[in-house]
Amino acid sequence: INPQQYAEKIINIIKECSKEFEIKNIQYIESGERFEVGLLREEMTGYGKYVVKVDRSIYDGVILDTGPGKEGVSTIERDFVKSLDEDSRIKLFIKLPDWYVIETPAGNYTPDWAIIVETMENGQKREKVYFVVETKGTNNPDELRPEEQFKIQSAKKRFKLAKEPRFIAPVKDFESFEKAW
Repeated sequence: INPQQYAEKIINIIKECSKEFEIKNIQYIESGERFEVGLLREEMTGYGKYVVKVDRSIYDGVILDTGPGKEGVSTIERDFVKSLDEDSRIKLFIKLPDWYVIETPAGNYTPDWAIIVETMENGQKREKVYFVVETKGTNNPDELRPEEQFKIQSAKKRFKLAKEPRFIAPVKDFESFEKAW
């Protein structure tokens, strides 16, 4: 009935299938490139309602994403940060800066968090277990938009190559993250 609309829908389906094919077949290789820790020490300016004061980070506060929560701030991130900061097993966490990107066929992707956890295994402390975590409103990737699914699938393949830090996504809340340790 409407050839233009039909063509647009077919084009979108082809683009989505192409991205899915690229992600299923993507392979990352170790380039030896590293980020300097000093890049994470950029001075943080005041963002008022978007900042949560914390003790277990390299900064005194963490800037939250905007979202449908209180005062336009992501309540998922706010609750996650508070739980991280209150748990003595969390040795350090940072909100990853925008310039930290993983290139994927679906576009650049920046996970939310890098976290160092101390756990007990067989009566021994295991220190400095690194995680890169992506907080979302669900633990089920099928509930995310296709573009988010593609980016997370690509990131999982990237971190599988590196073995550490370990990548966990999506994560609904602190309890879900804790179960993934």
